[in-house]
Amino acid sequence: MSRLVSLLIVLLAIAVATPVLAEQRLSLSGQMRVRGYYTDGPGFDTDAKSTSTFNQRLRLFGNIAAAEGVSVHFRQDFSTGTWDESKGTPSTSTRPEAWLNVDKGMFNIKAGRMYYRIGNAIVADHVAGGAVFTLKGAVPVEFAYFKLEENDVAKDDDLDFYTLAVRHKTDMYNAVVFGGLLRDGGSPTNTTKSSTYAVGTQANFKLDPVNINFEANYFTGEEDISGGEKYRGLQVFTDIGMKVTETVNAGLILAYAKGYDDKVQVSNLTNDAYANGAGRSNGIFMPETNGFFTAGFTPLYRSNNQIFRISHSATASAGSRLVQGYVRAKVMDPLSVHMNVGYGQPDEKIGTDYVKSITYANISSRYQLAARTNLDTVYSYAKPKVNGTLEDDAKQILAFNLNVNF
Repeated sequence: MSRLVSLLIVLLAIAVATPVLAEQRLSLSGQMRVRGYYTDGPGFDTDAKSTSTFNQRLRLFGNIAAAEGVSVHFRQDFSTGTWDESKGTPSTSTRPEAWLNVDKGMFNIKAGRMYYRIGNAIVADHVAGGAVFTLKGAVPVEFAYFKLEENDVAKDDDLDFYTLAVRHKTDMYNAVVFGGLLRDGGSPTNTTKSSTYAVGTQANFKLDPVNINFEANYFTGEEDISGGEKYRGLQVFTDIGMKVTETVNAGLILAYAKGYDDKVQVSNLTNDAYANGAGRSNGIFMPETNGFFTAGFTPLYRSNNQIFRISHSATASAGSRLVQGYVRAKVMDPLSVHMNVGYGQPDEKIGTDYVKSITYANISSRYQLAARTNLDTVYSYAKPKVNGTLEDDAKQILAFNLNVNF
């Protein structure tokens, strides 16, 4: 009888200890959001029908401690897509991400399907399968490889991405110098190959009360055929922010990108389009939408890295010259507001139909409903001046984002 009692006690102890151990090894976090958009004058044409849409996303992050210095990470989106009467329109971003992290002594290895960016996420910003190797030290060196597209496994027709980055930081700055290569081996339907290279540097400076975010990039490359396209790009981004009072911050953004009339302008190697395939031609680098609610919309024309390409076309090599001012203030404990006003024009006028300039403004707010629960709102306005037959009406966006982080 005593043995039976002892056995029951042991089994009960195991049953109690198992979830406790699992809780110690597994940590979870995430976010649930519901968003709504109303757009008046889509395509800068007020004769076009206004649009409204709602979408939602539940995102879960997990971290499993497998061994000392070894962990498994995952990110999964649930119930993602636009609202409709039935299931909603699914988003292609629901594909799960999972990667292995090995942190040992002087090196760190990450391998799997994961998110990757460099600097301000201008040159590199994507979710894909790959590996990142970091040699740690006073000046860490990082090498990354990602397979962006896998076509015929028996042929060399894939889309591969490589980067090499050297990082350094002190109490006053955090900087990275990097180089990248996007190698396009063609596809079963397009055998044209190309290589695009990028070099750049990005740094954040803390010069109390002033903070400076600076990045410069240069791109070059070409198609691997006689008479193929030549790729070029030169761009600079600077964000100078200052703490005015305990509750007010203000700043100025300056951006420049060289335009070309005889080459194809490049403003990035990868962007978030690889991550979601949902028609967004930009990743998280969207300073023209700075505020509390920025993801998924822009007051400018749709193109890759909009502030570097003031154009009605995502492929026009127009470049840009842009200035933007902003201010952020905490009005009261639960309420903060952010406003920015910008003006941009192309560096190069391409063709007979082109954008001469664009003026835009955003005002957004964040109201804290409860702990880790916010209601974000934004109003966006943009008005272009154009040449030729392009539409030049004002475009307005009103949107909200109800979100909780856990």
